[in-house]
Amino acid sequence: MKTKQQLLDLKEKVMDAKTTVDKLTGQETVFLKQIKDNFDCDDIESARRKSKAMIRKINNYNTQISESIEELEEKYNI
Repeated sequence: MKTKQQLLDLKEKVMDAKTTVDKLTGQETVFLKQIKDNFDCDDIESARRKSKAMIRKINNYNTQISESIEELEEKYNI
């Protein structure tokens, strides 16, 4: 049998855990609203897919820019 103090300690830990869960749930709600508003994504997985696609586009643009710079350097002997 647990003592009264042990039970009070457990109750406090449970209350702390509930508070933490509530905070994290609130943060998740805010984050999901942000990805919906900013990226038109309904969940984290769709945001992840969209960000990967955006990174691929950025990399392609960087490659195109680098190639264009090289062409200009060759053309104008820079």
